[in-house]
Amino acid sequence: MGYCFGECELDPRRRELRRGCERVHLQPRVFDLLLHLIEHADRVVHKGELLDEIWRGVAVSDAALVSAVRDARLAVGDDGRRQEIIRTIPRVGFRFVAPVTNASGSSSPTNPSTPLQRWRCETLIELAEQRTTSGEYHRGARDLFRQAAQMAREGGWPDLLGRSALGLGEVSHGIALGDRELVALLEEAIRALGDPDEGSALLRSRLRARLAIELGPTGQIERARALGRAALPAARRAGDDRGLAEARLARLMVLSGPQHLAERREAAWELVVTAGEETGEMAVWGHHLALQGELEAGDRERLDALVASASGLRHGLHHAELLGFFEAGRAGWEGRFEAARRLVGHMVTCDESAPLVGFAANTWILRGWLAWLTGQSLPARWSERLRERCPAEYAHAGLAFEAFVASRVGDVEGAREAYEECVDLPVREDMFQLFALTALAEVAASLGDGERGERLGGQLRPYADRVAVGMATHYVGSVHRPLGNLARLAGRSDEAIAHLSSALKVELHMRARPFAAIARRDLGVALLDAGRPVAARHELLACVGEAEAMGMPGLVRDARELLDSGRWKAVAAPLAGTSRRPATG
Repeated sequence: MGYCFGECELDPRRRELRRGCERVHLQPRVFDLLLHLIEHADRVVHKGELLDEIWRGVAVSDAALVSAVRDARLAVGDDGRRQEIIRTIPRVGFRFVAPVTNASGSSSPTNPSTPLQRWRCETLIELAEQRTTSGEYHRGARDLFRQAAQMAREGGWPDLLGRSALGLGEVSHGIALGDRELVALLEEAIRALGDPDEGSALLRSRLRARLAIELGPTGQIERARALGRAALPAARRAGDDRGLAEARLARLMVLSGPQHLAERREAAWELVVTAGEETGEMAVWGHHLALQGELEAGDRERLDALVASASGLRHGLHHAELLGFFEAGRAGWEGRFEAARRLVGHMVTCDESAPLVGFAANTWILRGWLAWLTGQSLPARWSERLRERCPAEYAHAGLAFEAFVASRVGDVEGAREAYEECVDLPVREDMFQLFALTALAEVAASLGDGERGERLGGQLRPYADRVAVGMATHYVGSVHRPLGNLARLAGRSDEAIAHLSSALKVELHMRARPFAAIARRDLGVALLDAGRPVAARHELLACVGEAEAMGMPGLVRDARELLDSGRWKAVAAPLAGTSRRPATG
């Protein structure tokens, strides 16, 4: 009898451990230790018992036991910090804490099954699917899919186990990508199907695609790519649009870095076309990822075309969240702040009424972003709440943005603390990579950190013509802007002016009015540094006019202080045509 737990299967007869689809080599004593812990998972296994049972009279130190436990954890995807599979009980021993099932439970029923029981399982799945399609994912759909999976497991129905796993995946997507429970269920369903016949090939393909979607954000890129590649041909042969859309989304989820932009844009448009007018998850995610690609590329015309086509997707599972976030972000970067606040207020309601972990983080990012642009105070406990809601796989990007916002609103200490916490860590290749690098580069320039700024600038230069955006929502502007500010910090005036002039052109083309005004302010400073006060005054006056019109008092104040400062030599004329009342906010 074999044992299944997480994404692993342990076969005592063959003395074999498989993790996912791969065999994992174990030293004999490590295998025996893992098997002993599983067979006695109902209790704590004392250290002395393990030494007696595994080493059988051979005198060894506790260090040998600790080393074997560490190797066992590594083999099953656990570690001493998480202890999600093997838990240390201090000064006592160890306990196997992951749920364990009989490896044959899905193909050989542990309970007698009847047609009535199968009908009940199918009914549960259909009810959960109806709630999912109508967008009622927070009204018990997840629990219904879990119940159906358990019934399918006990009844020995691999097809229904697969449908339950796919349903739970659709409900969970965007709530917690890479969810361990879901990954384990998908792995179990794939194993339960065994060698697929013609009838189960498409189901197996869809399960592989969904597993690839879930694994991409966890850093298991190569495995996710392999699964995605395996899913695509079967979906094409079956002529199933849903399966094909899932396979295309799986491909997209591992093409998130800026170096893959051209391939990502193509794949996103393919997904949009494949999903067609469907109002489910695939159509919404296709439009959302296509919006991100066109934003990053700075292609306003294709972006507008996508916005028009996405407006008809009003009943998809995640429409209110995914496309709602985009609409809130677009209102903000176009300078329509009241509309942005209203839309973000709706997102806050979603945050409080549904368990959308990733979406909740997006809500708090948007709130900090709007506070910065409009010169308002940050929401109470903003940094703390952002950290609480940010999924672990995107924690680095969350810290980078926290540092960025703090530096923009004048919280130097808060900016430095968050910056130092993340600036020397490697930036993940994901949908927030360019966003995080751009935010950190801006903070480096504002804190005067030239050394690390040069390193960040080197990583950004290949993408100078891009727009930095997290997902399709968190717009931080042209990559030329931080490159210009870093060049100004290093005293390279001509390079700074060239980058900031390019940034201004990008923002004008994107109709990103607040960011065009910010680029004018930064360009004015660079021109002033270069001894070109006439051109500097022109940009700063334009900045004041545009910022006043949109309601950006902090930016108005910054530009006025520059215009009124003692740095002017050739030109020191007073402001013309602008109000001199003190700025607020």
